[in-house]
Amino acid sequence: MLVTKIINPIDVDSNVAVGLKLNLVPTGSFFFGCNYTTVEQYKDNIKNLILTSLGERIMLPGFGSELQKYLFEIYNNKTVDLYHIISSAIETWISGITVDQIEVIDDNIDKNIVKVSIFFHVNSISNKTEKVDITTRVQ
Repeated sequence: MLVTKIINPIDVDSNVAVGLKLNLVPTGSFFFGCNYTTVEQYKDNIKNLILTSLGERIMLPGFGSELQKYLFEIYNNKTVDLYHIISSAIETWISGITVDQIEVIDDNIDKNIVKVSIFFHVNSISNKTEKVDITTRVQ
């Protein structure tokens, strides 16, 4: 049985970084941590986008999502609105992926915490579903 693995052209050399990790902490020989695969970079790009509030980025006031703003509102059926907020931000700012599913889970113990799981696949690589988890707390 022949199994074909499709990889992104920039993932060919495992010694060449694709981009920076979201957690900008100095590591090893690099000043910041690096991602070496396209999938890992997409995951960090999604986290960066969703956790950035609209208007927070200088010169890109439309970059981000309204997730933090929405979390301050009175609780009532957040799931549908959060799905729209997240999916529209990803469609606008991140090309090359398809969002398959978004799950919003409220923490039963701490009502100030919202957990979001985003299931997606990278269009140029395969239909393998990847998952990125985001946990945010109302400050």
